[in-house]
Amino acid sequence: MNGFRAFLKRKNIEFSAKRYGVDALGAMAQGLFCTLLVGTNLNTLGTQFHIGFLSATVVTVGTGETATAYTIGGLASAMVGPAMALSLSSSPPPPMTTRRLPSLVQACTARSTRLYHVRRPTVR
Repeated sequence: MNGFRAFLKRKNIEFSAKRYGVDALGAMAQGLFCTLLVGTNLNTLGTQFHIGFLSATVVTVGTGETATAYTIGGLASAMVGPAMALSLSSSPPPPMTTRRLPSLVQACTARSTRLYHVRRPTVR
């Protein structure tokens, strides 16, 4: 048991409510609200000030009656998953999450790319 505790201490892994409940969930909430606010602001600016490129349909997902049209603000609001993953990387998350973050960002971005047909950004 002492070997396992030494391993956890060496890797800076700490099981606490603050680290997982406050730090990680706070970063996820920051990513969620940022994308929703940016998307809403872009939609409002395009609608209120009649800005063509902000209110024009950029992507249509689906066909026929089930098709959904997205504007730039709608796409910004839809990118919640990648935004939460990136906000986790900028906060002090648990070390295990940081190691797996590039694959998490790639998975979220790949899913968004398939759904919304947008170009996937590169993760360094």
